Amino acid sequence: MNDASGNSFYYSFNIKANGVIEEVTSSGEKIGEGTYTYENNILTAHYNWLPPHTSSYSIIASYYSNSGKLLGNWGYGDSATDGGTWEMTKK
Repeated sequence: MNDASGNSFYYSFNIKANGVIEEVTSSGEKIGEGTYTYENNILTAHYNWLPPHTSSYSIIASYYSNSGKLLGNWGYGDSATDGGTWEMTKK
């Protein structure tokens, strides 16, 4: 993930079949949870960090099946575009 200033950070999700999305650390620890929709190769989600944190985030991304990548934007609260960009490769 990159923020609006171009700084890079680790960013990963567990995307579950039941509409639940989890943000996880590089060691696999769940630090956030929310819901997502996936239609026409577009993933949209809103999630909250787990207590004691109170931050919430939104994402939007396109899935490219030929490379197995999600490429998109993230943001604060209900905006999926005011934070920066991110990409993730399907495992």
